[in-house]
Amino acid sequence: MKMKKFINNPTDLTKELLEGLALANPETLEYVDHKFIVNKHLENANRVTIVTLGGTGHEPAISGFVGEGM
Repeated sequence: MKMKKFINNPTDLTKELLEGLALANPETLEYVDHKFIVNKHLENANRVTIVTLGGTGHEPAISGFVGEGM
């Protein structure tokens, strides 16, 4: 059985994943300059905030595991 993926265009994959992550979490995340996801609460942060996305071929396996307390 051949595996199928829902990818519009491989060159747009990362951009679309980041955009989708921000759209799914509008109260917390902002998609900036078609390159970055930024936590909207950075002004009040008392520690470094890191957002990570999976490696090549694993998208979107770990998308969305960023939130309060993480």
